[in-house]
Amino acid sequence: MSAFWLLLVPVAGFAWFSVRAVMCALPKSNEDFVFC
Repeated sequence: MSAFWLLLVPVAGFAWFSVRAVMCALPKSNEDFVFC
């Protein structure tokens, strides 16, 4: 089960980084959602 977590952590980190990158690239229509 430890191998599952060792794979999950980098994947989750990369997914979060990708979401932040997309949010930063999009025009900020709502100032409440600032992920940068």
